[in-house]
Amino acid sequence: MLQKEPLTEQAKSFKGLNIAGIENTVLATIVNRKVQDVKELKVTGKRTAPLVSFKKALSDRTKKNFILECKKSSPTLGNFCKDFNLDRITNCYNTRASAISVLCEKHFFNGSSEYLSYVKSKTALPVLYKDFVICKEQIDDAYVSGADAVLLMLSLLDNDTYLSLYSYAKSLNLDVLTEVDNEEQARFAKSQKIDIVGINNRDLRTLKIDISNAKKIARIFDSDTIVVSESGINEHSDLFYLRDISCFLIGSSLTKSDDIVFKANSMLYGTNKICGITTKEALAAAIDVHASIAGFIFFEKSVRNISADKAAEFADFARGKIRFAGVFVNETLDTVELIAKKVGLDYIQLHGSEDAEYINELKRRLENIKIIKALNIESSDDFSKIDNYIQTCEYIILDSKTPGSGSSFDWNTIPDSYDKSKILLSGGIGPDNVEKALSLGFAGLDLNSKLEETKGIKSVTKILNTFRIINNF
Repeated sequence: MLQKEPLTEQAKSFKGLNIAGIENTVLATIVNRKVQDVKELKVTGKRTAPLVSFKKALSDRTKKNFILECKKSSPTLGNFCKDFNLDRITNCYNTRASAISVLCEKHFFNGSSEYLSYVKSKTALPVLYKDFVICKEQIDDAYVSGADAVLLMLSLLDNDTYLSLYSYAKSLNLDVLTEVDNEEQARFAKSQKIDIVGINNRDLRTLKIDISNAKKIARIFDSDTIVVSESGINEHSDLFYLRDISCFLIGSSLTKSDDIVFKANSMLYGTNKICGITTKEALAAAIDVHASIAGFIFFEKSVRNISADKAAEFADFARGKIRFAGVFVNETLDTVELIAKKVGLDYIQLHGSEDAEYINELKRRLENIKIIKALNIESSDDFSKIDNYIQTCEYIILDSKTPGSGSSFDWNTIPDSYDKSKILLSGGIGPDNVEKALSLGFAGLDLNSKLEETKGIKSVTKILNTFRIINNF
């Protein structure tokens, strides 16, 4: 953990710092090193990368816009990204982000402008130079390295220096993300008619996080200001809480994950599952729309039943792009174990009368596989069954009394007392009611029959149309 320091004499004499705001804070610790770094900064060469508008990329208010960050380390988490593979990270971000942020501070975040140049060469998206910028030379470094925007922090700079650096960045046709973390800074940014404002949910003086900060401060700005919520977003529920804001900067929670694709899909859009996959076209569509889980049904009486061999073929085709659940109904433990290993399942989804003893034995046999328990809701009394499974299962699915029929149960009867981050909503969800389902704030949705044109065969068009609503909600 980064410790607080007093500013050094060298830092105090550096023109333009917000001395009173950062003295004896962790920000001062970073600044003490930064003023030494910029003395040694030599910017050479010319920019070769095309400029891409950061502002334009964030301007569509009809959808969520994500600035996803390449970040390998932080003062609070240490070296949390064990596989800082920029190709892997950028490939994930290219189809989900509106822009990419690259940490360029080298001592406390292990970043570099060389990382930014590499990312810029691998994406058509605008790229943000994220550092503790205190002088023009850093903006020159950003420009030459290929950045399309730079971060300027009002917590770090006095107002006059901030305005000077802002104007200098604009003179190079770079956009500026102006970071504020309190109401005073926000009102100054508003008075200057700043076009892109990031609200940091982390207090850089203490490193404490409060995501309600963005919710509170965002109200200060007019509708023509692009407001970005920064820091502290770890789960989809955080985005749901901040749903009045349309732009988000997210880093650590993605790059610290062993499965960045699943984490991005489940956090950005919800842990959404398409069940009853029977064709490779439907599976490819599920991947394209960033569904988190594809469900294979191994129940012989289902019209959507698939063989283990066919499911294994599909899973090999899509491994690493989506996770797989196998759906079973009162099946023998031996059969479930055999199919799970053959297909390479990530989840076992149980739709029968399987009890705690059955689940515990399954978890013993398949240590790396997580359990999903589906509950059929016929009356409000059925919700009490959640208590029997919520501690031992990764997710609970609330389904209608006739799964796969296209019918819903009465969502108005759902109690508010349960942890929605562990519950997926299912039963008759399609384009006509998906927004209502999303508004209930569950971890995700489990979709099946309403995505079909022909019974048992998913419609690619219906998948695309439904997930367009989901991913922009």
